[in-house]
Amino acid sequence: SSGINAEWPLRPGCLSTYVDDAWLLWKSSAENFEEFKANLNSVWAYVNFTSELQEDRKLIFLDLTIELKENNEISFTHYQKPTASGRYLHYDSHCSLVTKTNIIRSETRRIVHNCKYKDDSWAYLEKLKTHLIVNSGYPKEVVTKHMLQALERLEVLTSSTPREPRPEPDLILKIPYINESFTRRVNSSIKQLGINARVVTQAGKAVRSIISTPSKDEICECELCKADLNCTTRHYVYKAKCKKCGDLYIGASRRPIRGRIYEHESSFRLNNSRTTLGYHAAEHRRADDPHYTPISGKRDLAKFFENFEFSISEQCKDTLDTFIREGLAIERTKPKINNMCGNGFTD
Repeated sequence: SSGINAEWPLRPGCLSTYVDDAWLLWKSSAENFEEFKANLNSVWAYVNFTSELQEDRKLIFLDLTIELKENNEISFTHYQKPTASGRYLHYDSHCSLVTKTNIIRSETRRIVHNCKYKDDSWAYLEKLKTHLIVNSGYPKEVVTKHMLQALERLEVLTSSTPREPRPEPDLILKIPYINESFTRRVNSSIKQLGINARVVTQAGKAVRSIISTPSKDEICECELCKADLNCTTRHYVYKAKCKKCGDLYIGASRRPIRGRIYEHESSFRLNNSRTTLGYHAAEHRRADDPHYTPISGKRDLAKFFENFEFSISEQCKDTLDTFIREGLAIERTKPKINNMCGNGFTD
């Protein structure tokens, strides 16, 4: 909304945004709306707004169906894509019971909140109940019990009676999930010792990830590993030095480095500003090879690496350590490419 010029004669009557989506009411003609959109698209060279208009006085926005009634009342109900599988974490999966029951409660609350009128939510709640029982193996009595508890909780929260705040725990204890009996014993022991702590269980690795993880002796033949970059490396700080101008970029991620480099390469190949590093490389490419045409859907890592010397500078312990080390590295070296689009550090 900060990009809307106050001098523009035509503006939306109402504007609501969520991340990169916006919903607005337009009271003028469709031609004037196209003019307004063109004005928006003229503000930033690398941002292009697209639009969807109402059909039958209805518009889909995120997980809502918003409807403009004949009396100009704005109503909304829950929306789920037709392609949604209706599958959730299976009841037989090796996860804590709390995790499974929280799925029932949170989905119930979401559906009710997404309906302006409570009566509109019943059909969606019945659909949720069917999906949980039929597709995900939840016992009918478990689904019914926790859906009713979620609805009762919503009634309490919306009532005028003030509720006492829940005391905050002094500690959060994370333990591996073994079974429900083990979790209960840990909770019982903590209470007997008088420790004000909340126990959080963490599921172990899926069997598939254990089976599919290559051993250290196996040789990966991907382009990254051939360039001496272990494609599965996680929790790292990396450096990329531009071969064209010598400028430096420092980044970090907790995800496998393969995914992070693919994001930079995609930004470079498709000539967009999704990542600062990719856009910097694209600027040089436009100057050196103005007729470069990317092959749709095909990565061009060789072309991307023509522009950068890429290396992992620090291996980190966990997510927090990763981003602390990234911040310190950026503050210490003040790499020019990081500051190209106002990110990384402030001079």
